[in-house]
Amino acid sequence: MIMKLKQTICFVLSALLLAGCSYDDSALQTKVNDLDTRVTKLETAVNQINSNISALMTAISAVENADFITNVAALSDGTGYTITFSKSGTITIYNGADGEDGKDGEDGKDGKDGAAGADGSTPTIGVVQDSDGIYYWIVNGEYLLDASGNKIPATTHTTPIIRINSDNNFEISYDEGSTWEVIGSAGATVDGVVFTSVVDGEDDVTFTLADGTTIVIPKGQSFALNLDATSTGISAGQTLEYSYTISNADDGTVVDGFGKNGYEVEVIASSTSAGTVKVTAPTPLVSGTVFVFAVNSKGATSAKIMNFDEGVLTVVADADVVPAKGGTVGANVTTNVDYNVVIPDDVSSWISYVQTKAARTDSLTFTVAENTTSEVRSATIQVVDKSNTIVQSFTIAQEAKSSSAMEGGGRADLETLNGGSAKVVLGTYSTTNGWSLVNGRVLGPKNWNAITDLMAEICGRTTDVGTLTSPLLSGGCGTLTFNWGVFVPVKNNIASFKVEIKNSSGTVVATKEITNTSAARKTLYSVSWDVNISGDFYIVFTNLCPNQYTSGFSDSVGISDIVWTGYSG
Repeated sequence: MIMKLKQTICFVLSALLLAGCSYDDSALQTKVNDLDTRVTKLETAVNQINSNISALMTAISAVENADFITNVAALSDGTGYTITFSKSGTITIYNGADGEDGKDGEDGKDGKDGAAGADGSTPTIGVVQDSDGIYYWIVNGEYLLDASGNKIPATTHTTPIIRINSDNNFEISYDEGSTWEVIGSAGATVDGVVFTSVVDGEDDVTFTLADGTTIVIPKGQSFALNLDATSTGISAGQTLEYSYTISNADDGTVVDGFGKNGYEVEVIASSTSAGTVKVTAPTPLVSGTVFVFAVNSKGATSAKIMNFDEGVLTVVADADVVPAKGGTVGANVTTNVDYNVVIPDDVSSWISYVQTKAARTDSLTFTVAENTTSEVRSATIQVVDKSNTIVQSFTIAQEAKSSSAMEGGGRADLETLNGGSAKVVLGTYSTTNGWSLVNGRVLGPKNWNAITDLMAEICGRTTDVGTLTSPLLSGGCGTLTFNWGVFVPVKNNIASFKVEIKNSSGTVVATKEITNTSAARKTLYSVSWDVNISGDFYIVFTNLCPNQYTSGFSDSVGISDIVWTGYSG
């Protein structure tokens, strides 16, 4: 549409100039210039929208892969920010541009677009985290669906792109421009906002989307796992010890390890920042891999991979950690020569190369499929030039299926909700281990001094029913215990919610409803429930909204200290 407008401008101007030399075309020239200016602004706004959509996709990938931010810098013209991630490269976020001659908003409402044409409405593009813990694209509050009617994940699909067609309508494509769908009408001006604000905090950065959704990503604290392991031999059945230290560890730092091809790993922590890794070789002796990783309370991850070649430790390298459910991995390559990305044939079934963003420093993105096996797996990716000389190499390691689920009992890591920070704004939040809070708030001791750690508050209004859902857990559930309470006054003192145990296919196998008709504010109540079910399972808390509110938080219920034992038969 933008090209057609420019062609029309040239045609009209040429025709009038040929009509006669005495014609005063100053008024027409002014209109043409105004129209050309509008077209240029439309081009800029649409480009900014597409840049913001791409940036949002990178930000969500950073959340799902526990990446962190290393730098935030405002653009020189004040229109936005550049955000640099540890692994996901650099993105540019634009705040959007104000409409020309827009009228001031009244009573807190936004002003209308300026009058240089018909009123329009820039589509609101964002993401929402569903009950399965995955972020999906939404447009104007509705899920973006593919040709088969499936919701489109925000990190495992081609980035949506926006354009304005010849009928002055917004169109979106999610298949690289092969097909387009009308999603709104463009007016005289276009607001390029996808992000409405970026708040650079001391420990994290908060991104607010146009629909009010907030995404919080921790800032890097130079968190790193350092493994003191030199090339040594190991015999069949022998156990060797390697010391480790962690730079900038915090009280919530956890270190764990896994072995492949029969290698056994035990991590013994002597403090939050140091300890020992014990590696035991299998009998008979074979080549194998050991994977050691550290995660802090903000979700930052650092990992090492140790390769044993027939009993000799040959390589200790950094590794990008991917959860068993799969996800995306980013890597930066700095080079001034053409290069190819080489993925070993034997891992091409679960690692695929997605894209390269042309820049001085290229950001490579890889998709990692779900690991359904009980072993950690890894691969070394090489970047080679035209002469097959290795320019750079890096390792991708993925957790085993069993490592992503807690076995034989466990505890919900609610202290890592929202990166470990309280947030009393209704939204979607998650923990490091995959607990998902939807339509809820995150309360801390400053909000409620009766609790010592973070609490997940599930909203109790019928239009936004709050839920808290666990990741898939293993080992069965014996006894489930937890605390609950209400932060704000409850109408008629009635609070009510249910707890469901679902099997791996999502079928409810046990239900418990908790109703209290005299619930006191900021009082903790304890529940102990003998569930006694075997197999993999989910725990789901759902508010029953007893007073049928459609707004406010008067029925909201806080959940904390969730602990369960394994199935004992």
